[in-house]
Amino acid sequence: MGIEWSEYKFELVTLVKLGWPMSVSVLLYALMYPATLAFCGAVSIEALDIASLAISVFQLVVVPIENGLRWSCLTFLSQALGSSKKKRAGVIVQRSITAAVCMWIVSCGLAVNCAKLLVLIGQDAEIAIGSQTFITILMPGCLCVLIYRVQMAYMDCLQRVFPTLFMHLVSLLVCLGLEALFVFQLGLGVNGAALGLCFSLCLLPVMMTSYIVISKVHKNTWHGWSMRCFLQWGEYYYNLFPSIANQLVFVSSTEIGTFVAGYLGKAELAAQGIIFQLFIITMQPCIGASSAAITRIGRYLGAANYVKGKRVFKVNLALLGFIGLIEALLMLALKDVIPKIFSADEETTEVFRQVIYFVIPYVFVVASAWGHIAALRGCNFHKTCMFVALVSLWFVGHPIGLSLTFAVGIGMLGLWSGYLIASVAWSVLGLVITLRLDWTGVSKKVSGSAERETDVEGFITHDETRRELLGCYLVV
Repeated sequence: MGIEWSEYKFELVTLVKLGWPMSVSVLLYALMYPATLAFCGAVSIEALDIASLAISVFQLVVVPIENGLRWSCLTFLSQALGSSKKKRAGVIVQRSITAAVCMWIVSCGLAVNCAKLLVLIGQDAEIAIGSQTFITILMPGCLCVLIYRVQMAYMDCLQRVFPTLFMHLVSLLVCLGLEALFVFQLGLGVNGAALGLCFSLCLLPVMMTSYIVISKVHKNTWHGWSMRCFLQWGEYYYNLFPSIANQLVFVSSTEIGTFVAGYLGKAELAAQGIIFQLFIITMQPCIGASSAAITRIGRYLGAANYVKGKRVFKVNLALLGFIGLIEALLMLALKDVIPKIFSADEETTEVFRQVIYFVIPYVFVVASAWGHIAALRGCNFHKTCMFVALVSLWFVGHPIGLSLTFAVGIGMLGLWSGYLIASVAWSVLGLVITLRLDWTGVSKKVSGSAERETDVEGFITHDETRRELLGCYLVV
């Protein structure tokens, strides 16, 4: 019993050590976007509208792709590093970078046509054109951040989390400095803010690549560029696309809430904005702990050690439940202070005070649910995660919430009743699926998949390259 408790304690300490730098890193990255909005707001209301709309489109199109890439990479890389063929991780990194470039090309197509799409859905033409220019300037940064997400997942799986934290801090400071220079000193306005943000995003993969090359952390896991990255795309995309779709479900859920709040009134929209920023902050510890748990579970399953993988799941579930409880208690204690930090409007504050009693249990339930979602991702069940989110949000929560909002007429209380019901459904459904997992079968499948590629540690010969490329063409 003493040995088992010490192993639980070891996993808890490891999750905390890996999780908090990951949480801070994600938070620092997320702060670049509201900082950009603040600079644009200092220029004019029109500049703020342009930047807000552009960043909303960016978060709707690009953020799901970058997050989906990271989650799927964490799964594949951790499983590869847990197997006996650790240099397969390098092939996965190359495969992911190739996928990132393909996704970026699709994003560029949307960027050059977003003004027409925005006008079609009722946006002001001048604001829509300005937003398209903003997004077009941002597209090089989009490519860089997609590549960086792959590198970040690679470093997380190697448990090198502090360099990532430092790079995000540097990028944020550079973003603030450049936007101050371009917007105020050079008078470039909203386009200057876009340039500053773009340069900051481009800086991230440059710093990460430099660190990897100089420190040689890739030496034992990446032998060199290989043609193998063009193989096994079916298995890769089978997990990548559901991971991206899962993020789209959440982003679209947030956007529908913002749209409904804006329809209800200005005070409701402002209160929804405050709640959204609060939710982003409270979710950072959950994202960090879940990322750490995915890397641990994936490593153990890749090594066919399902007992330790299941232990990580239990520890992470308890840890995230504790984090969610602390966050809920803090929000309850500060419910009268939080709205005054963001707004002095009394009507907005009153709406916030009414809704906060639905937001508090929502935050607790969602934080707790991250525990079993991390386990499903670590087991390569991204499709299951997407199914759970889709059913909970769009087939359970939102139909009830929108009915209460408009048909019953209780406004924001109805909207957040729907969110709370969706979070409970998400948590219960995901927990039931996770508790019924056949960890032995999953471990055999994952370890077998991780060991399937042969001789990845060596370079591919010319004849082997021809055979594998022929196989790749046949698959396509």
